[in-house]
Amino acid sequence: MKKLLKSIIKLILLAIFLICVMTGIDYYRMMHGEVPVFNQSFYNSKTRTQTYKGIIYVATREYFSSTREPLNESDNLRFYVFSFPLPLPKLEKKVDNSFKIETEEKNNCSDGAVLYYADLDKKVYLYCMSDIKIIENGKKDTLFNYLSKDNSIIDKTLNHMDLLGIYNDQTTLMFQASKDSFTNLGLTIYQCNSYNVNDIYIGPLTMGFHDDFCVYKDDDFKFIYTISDETPDGINEVVDENGNVIPEVFYEDEVYRYEFKVPKSTYVFIKTPEVRGKAETKTPLLTALSSGMVTIEEVEKKGLQFDKIDKAKELEELQKAQEENNSGEIS
Repeated sequence: MKKLLKSIIKLILLAIFLICVMTGIDYYRMMHGEVPVFNQSFYNSKTRTQTYKGIIYVATREYFSSTREPLNESDNLRFYVFSFPLPLPKLEKKVDNSFKIETEEKNNCSDGAVLYYADLDKKVYLYCMSDIKIIENGKKDTLFNYLSKDNSIIDKTLNHMDLLGIYNDQTTLMFQASKDSFTNLGLTIYQCNSYNVNDIYIGPLTMGFHDDFCVYKDDDFKFIYTISDETPDGINEVVDENGNVIPEVFYEDEVYRYEFKVPKSTYVFIKTPEVRGKAETKTPLLTALSSGMVTIEEVEKKGLQFDKIDKAKELEELQKAQEENNSGEIS
């Protein structure tokens, strides 16, 4: 019995020791600007507060743009052990000189905000800007290309800017960066955060909040639709009596004829997912093309594989072949 009791006491002491070690590690990490690891994390999107709940401690921070941002980009860091607060130093915001933004502003801003990029997570609008370039570690590329690879570039940009206030019934954050080493002309960003609206509006330093900002817009179809090829197995090429393949002509314009090698146009669809309060859609390719919902150039960029036949060139080659055939018969 005494051995069992000693074993239990040892296990309890070991557990207490491990809990203290884990708590000490997480406290040390937060003191040096790193996120604690031995905990469960929760966040409140309305108050923009993230809570780290350990076994005997609770830590909190108020984040500016994202829960993925480092601690030194957040505010009001707190660490409590059994409700007793432990001091945390004020973390200095790190300056990243390897990250810069170059903007190209428009002279005429009458067009309003233009949808620049969209995915299933967020939409990005440009106001009074023709384009944005990102310079990172000496390499320059468009914001669009960065977003296409990873939309966390928005969070990284916001981490370099100052939070000026909360607008639009406490659902929109305004960020701003003056003309300095980070940006060539200055920058203003509004980050929306309401039901089915998590848009980003990017504009010049002088950009104010407009009535059409942070309101629901059903305008992202061209960005989010995909091509679904549901051709079943066993669909074979069609051949004539001479064994020549007869392709399926699924679309045609004045210059080109567009063909599939096998008859599959009825199995190809234009699809959009369920996102931002909209239901999933599925439209036959031929319907989408004939109605103008999509263009043949757009579906080609989206990855649809087909043969593109130049009709004038084809006719020219046929005429040339016929002339050669006729001349051969005469001789």
